[in-house]
Amino acid sequence: VKALDRLANLSFIRRERSNTLSLHPLVAQFARSLLKDKEFDYPGKFVEVMLGFLREHEDNLASEVVRKEQLHIDEALRVAEARRLWDACLNLYEYKADVEAGLKEQIKALEDAYQTIEKYLPEQRRRLPVLRLRLGRAHRAAGRVREALDDFNWAEGLLRGIRDVDPAEAASLRFELGDTYLALGRYADAGKTLSDALEKAQAHLDHSALEVLQLRQALARQALYLGDYDKAGAGLATVLEDRKKFYAAHPDAASAAGLASVHADLSRLELARAHYAEAMQAANAALAITKESKENESERSQLYLLLGDIQYESGVYDQAEQQLEKARQDFQVTFGERHPNYGRALKALGEVHRKQGKFGEAEKEVKQAVAIFRSVYGDSHPSVAEALAVQAKIYDHLCEFDKEQDVWQQVLGIQHEAYSETAGLEGHPALAVTHYDYASLFLRKGEYARALEHLTESLAITENSLGKNHAEYFGRLVRLATCLYEQQQYSRAQETLDDARRLQGTIFKGLPHPYIARMLQLQSEILRRRGSFKDAREVIDQAIEMKKAIYGTGEHPSVAEALEVKVKIFHHLGEKIEAKQLIENMLEIRRKVYGMNHPDVSRSIHDLGSYYLRLGQYKDAIEQFEQARQITAEVFGRKHPDYVERTLNLANARNEQGEYRQALALVEQVKDVDPAHNRLLAARRLQLMGELQRRMGQFGAAMEYINEAIDLKKAIYGTEDHPSVAEALAVQAKIYDHLCEFDKEQPIWEQVLGIQDRFYSKQHPALATTHYDYASLFLRKGEYARALEHLTESLAITENSLGKNHAEYFGRLVRLATCLYEQQKYFQVLDTLKKAEALRGAIFGNSAHPYIARMLQLQSEVLQRLARFDDALAVIDQAIEMKKAIYGTGEHPSAAEALEVKVDLLLSQYHLKEAVPILDTIERIRRKAYDAGHPQYANYQLRRARWYEIAGRYDEASEILEQSLQTCLKAFSSDHPETIKRQIMLARLARVTNNIVLAETRINRVRDTLVSRLETEDSQIVAEMYQEHSNIRRAQGDYQDALAELENALRIETRIFGPESPAVIE
Repeated sequence: VKALDRLANLSFIRRERSNTLSLHPLVAQFARSLLKDKEFDYPGKFVEVMLGFLREHEDNLASEVVRKEQLHIDEALRVAEARRLWDACLNLYEYKADVEAGLKEQIKALEDAYQTIEKYLPEQRRRLPVLRLRLGRAHRAAGRVREALDDFNWAEGLLRGIRDVDPAEAASLRFELGDTYLALGRYADAGKTLSDALEKAQAHLDHSALEVLQLRQALARQALYLGDYDKAGAGLATVLEDRKKFYAAHPDAASAAGLASVHADLSRLELARAHYAEAMQAANAALAITKESKENESERSQLYLLLGDIQYESGVYDQAEQQLEKARQDFQVTFGERHPNYGRALKALGEVHRKQGKFGEAEKEVKQAVAIFRSVYGDSHPSVAEALAVQAKIYDHLCEFDKEQDVWQQVLGIQHEAYSETAGLEGHPALAVTHYDYASLFLRKGEYARALEHLTESLAITENSLGKNHAEYFGRLVRLATCLYEQQQYSRAQETLDDARRLQGTIFKGLPHPYIARMLQLQSEILRRRGSFKDAREVIDQAIEMKKAIYGTGEHPSVAEALEVKVKIFHHLGEKIEAKQLIENMLEIRRKVYGMNHPDVSRSIHDLGSYYLRLGQYKDAIEQFEQARQITAEVFGRKHPDYVERTLNLANARNEQGEYRQALALVEQVKDVDPAHNRLLAARRLQLMGELQRRMGQFGAAMEYINEAIDLKKAIYGTEDHPSVAEALAVQAKIYDHLCEFDKEQPIWEQVLGIQDRFYSKQHPALATTHYDYASLFLRKGEYARALEHLTESLAITENSLGKNHAEYFGRLVRLATCLYEQQKYFQVLDTLKKAEALRGAIFGNSAHPYIARMLQLQSEVLQRLARFDDALAVIDQAIEMKKAIYGTGEHPSAAEALEVKVDLLLSQYHLKEAVPILDTIERIRRKAYDAGHPQYANYQLRRARWYEIAGRYDEASEILEQSLQTCLKAFSSDHPETIKRQIMLARLARVTNNIVLAETRINRVRDTLVSRLETEDSQIVAEMYQEHSNIRRAQGDYQDALAELENALRIETRIFGPESPAVIE
């Protein structure tokens, strides 16, 4: 402005009203006259002036002051070319390469300079190696690494043809060549190149010369990449001391940048070791140095990125976000919003926001970063691949698997183009990382073969490029074990972890590391799955303590992950208070780190729901599941697999609560949004539908659903010999049990046991559950010895794996008592229930639980059989009240079961009036939970018929019993015990009303139905048929036949119940 004012005062220029400047007319006229003077070389003078300007700003050619003159620089070049001023052209091209902001323009300027020498200035050939070196650096910056390598090799060839090469120049070139080998993952070539260069440089240069320090630092970085942290640390420590001395002697911007770079490399070393505090300290030391010099603004912003990475890796996401935002703002001011550094800040912010569950922000930032990198570097640059990898991970969270897979393919394509040909093999570590991450997609989809394929490829590349004694090889081995664990191939997973453990000492030398903690966490999961709960607890405690040591706090998201595993172990061990404390601790950590609406927070709330579900506190469980589902809906929407999974969990809780219609409605909600590519989730939905239809008495539909689930699981795992298939088979067996198709049911239980034997230890709780369920088959068949055998085995396994002070042990003890009750061994039942009662306080405290209610209900039935009616009534009332407390209502199907026991008790004493309102309640509950066509409703009708019979209202008894029979015929076969029971009761009603012909017709119909079983089967239902037939024959006066039939009944019941049982005595 002052210059313009002075020119205006001298009348050389004048200001116009349009706020423009013009030459004074006399000055303009004088200038035009000078142009006519042929003796004066004005164009040449212009070129000379521009070169003088550029020399004056040689130390700051990238500044805005110089870049404003780009039009004039281009004009000077045009003039110089036109006038064949080749020396000037060469200098202008070299300056232009420094002035240009775009890499393409820089490369073009350097290529033009190079061609100018080759075509017009052969005497300047000495400058060609430097130009080729600069071209290599520019190609490297543009991500054209192969071309960069060609440039550096070319430059080296040119230097060989020159005498008296400057050792510093040769060292710089060899450094660039070695550093490019590092970028390509060719670590052996890098080591050889850098070592040879260092040996030659040290022969001519001082030990602390910048070029020597540069080579030594690069060799230390090579050791860092190869995982030799001790060697890297020792090398960087000596370089740091020499850099400090050099900086003290030459405190300029270049030496400051060099010193800061060593601190930054030391920070990266500590980050690789997971020593986050030390990494932060080194990065801050580098930052303090760069802050002293304005010329190091770019380096300072890069350090903000490094600090952000450290805080990200250490799980301090809010602080990482702050550091990265600083870097973004600095890059924005310094370089603008189209610069690669600005893109790097956006990519890093996107990664942090992804972790924070801010997927919308993350996706926007990463897409912007991709656009910047593509505009600067083109489509095939590693930086584009890095940003796309973050985008793929965001799609993974959102379960947009088709988009994710497409992005991973793009990433692999870019990396193959950038690295593979130059490396001579598909061995760059970046490809290993991509295959590792890509495998997660297939793990999520349940496509284990493809996941295994990518993990195996990742391991092979890692071994090729880094060797087995590297932390990344160890980490990928643990990931492979995780893949095998997800397939429930626990033996193979354990073998893989054993391979990792053998490498642990060599790689980590006794120091803690996140990969080791992850290994311990997975080891604990495998032990838990195998039923070794105490060992699992010891190992997860080691993982938790290691994570606390690594992150310097117990309030870290990674610690919360380990606590989640420990909660599962506590569930198995029945340690309820400890489990709840851990869940609440987990929830607090995640809320503190992520806020309220985050997928991990939703997961912890879901864990709290599972805790309440295990305790039988269904209302609280449903409340937590619903809250978790709402958070998931807010974060991901209602078509996300996590939302589907939460909905299925809620439906399962409603199922356990006995709210079958509500559960079914929930599953129906997500039927159409369940993504076809998530086969595991689809199989789970089908299995739950099978279970719900079974509970609803829709056995045909139940069988269709469970068969679909079994077929899908076989397809997923590639075999039927898998624990997950066994889970679905168990549901199928229960459906056959309802249908009394025992010949089909029994081989399924044998198959389930066979699968579990092969996958689990002999003492695994899963086997205890199967023996428990298998016993029901023999109870139904009246084969009490075999039922007792399986229940005893179930109890023994439960005691060994979970201990006696566990809810499952209590529940199985009550089931054993039920087996004894069915055999009419009532005093043994009471002894067994006393054992359960003795454990009650230690297991449940003062809490209500379905198992306790079941115990009280059985106790009441025994007391009724022993004619202790008042005691029986008091106990069944306790059971009813407990069930009301558990389910939050008296209108629950389980409450109806207890009410049925009470009705039986009242009817046995002919208390008809008191039974009526209870029967009405049962009818209302059954109709609401199911419908009038359900077998459970038929059970209500059976008791109502019994009431009418006692009241002497035989026609009404027969009518409602006939309805009950028709319901059973629709649900079951004609030879099903429930159908036969009603036929026998109808025959009895006909007999007591003296309709002997109808009675005989009905009992003969039963006899015809059972014809094939009469000679071979000793069941209670056959005995009941013989007994009623005897009664009819006696009513007909046929005493001999009546006696024969009664002898048949006596023989069967004696075998079943023993000679002292009440039924036999009767």
